[in-house]
Amino acid sequence: MHAHRPRFAGKIEANYKYDQLNRIQAGWHDATDWGTEYTVDIWGNLTQKAACDNVVCPTHTMSDSFTTTASGNNQFVGYSYDTSGNLQNDQLGHAFNYDAENRPYSAGGVTYYYDGEGERVAKSTGKTGGPHHR
Repeated sequence: MHAHRPRFAGKIEANYKYDQLNRIQAGWHDATDWGTEYTVDIWGNLTQKAACDNVVCPTHTMSDSFTTTASGNNQFVGYSYDTSGNLQNDQLGHAFNYDAENRPYSAGGVTYYYDGEGERVAKSTGKTGGPHHR
C-alpha cells in the first residue's frame, strides 16, 4: 500500500492511498473535513464509498456514500442491463442508450456523436449552441 500527495501550484493538496494492484483505497484533504474510503470487488468495480473512519485514512465527516454488490455476471444488483451487458438504468433514474456497436449515444440528457473511425467527437445537452466538440 502506498500514498500519493499531488500538489497543484501550491493551492490544493490531497492524499490518496492505493492497494497493491494500484486501485484507490482512499482520498482525503488534511485541511478540510473531506475524506473518502473506497471498496472495490474482485473485478475492480467500485462497490462502496464512505467517509474515512480512521482505519484506512484519517476520520473525516464529509463524503458521498455509495454501496452496492455485483452479481456473478459482473453486473451491479438492482441495475438493469441489455443483452449485451450494457447498463440501461441506474438507481438514480438515469437512462443509458447504445448504438449497434455498443457505444453510448445518450445518457442523462446528453447525446454523443462519433466520427467514421468510431471516436467520440462531440456531445450535446440539447441546449442552444449545438454539439460541443472536444
